[in-house]
Amino acid sequence: MSPEGSLAVVAREILRKNGLDPAKDVNLVVMGGDSVRFPALQTKAIHATLFNTGMSVRAQKEGFTKLGNASEYANLIEGGLATSSDKIKQNPEKIFRFVRGAIKGMSFFVGKREPALKYMMDALRLSDRELATSIYDIQIKLVLREGFSDDKALQGIIDDMKRTTKVQRDIKVSDVFDLSFVKKANDELKSSGWKP
Repeated sequence: MSPEGSLAVVAREILRKNGLDPAKDVNLVVMGGDSVRFPALQTKAIHATLFNTGMSVRAQKEGFTKLGNASEYANLIEGGLATSSDKIKQNPEKIFRFVRGAIKGMSFFVGKREPALKYMMDALRLSDRELATSIYDIQIKLVLREGFSDDKALQGIIDDMKRTTKVQRDIKVSDVFDLSFVKKANDELKSSGWKP
């Protein structure tokens, strides 16, 4: 977790909305990902942390109490695809094919529960089907079926980050997100009648 990364931003917002001053009432510690934070929680080196869905479910199974969902406190996007403007200019067709493939994969995940669970268990090296099912059931509610959020949600995320980082200049959705590839891919898949 970096001091100005999205986890830190969300952690401070959760604290504020629960009546705590992040600068005075708690000691925020910068540390690595879930694989570092979970052992720190287990050994009581830290008292609370944010986890991804899988680690949150695992922590609850091991007796830890879930205090809330980050999405209840802040505008968030989980995951996403990013590249440079230069890469887009150099090979827009390759970027388009990649995005279309990602949307197909997401549609498969949403529409084919059993094969998606099998794939998850293999990819995440999980032997616990109950854990995999719990993760799937939570994630399936979060998946953006068309691969993107509406402009209002995206602008909210930008505005939250501007406040946190004290950026004053105007930043529009189109300054940060190029949704043309995902929208084109969706249109193509719908018009072709493609199904997972």
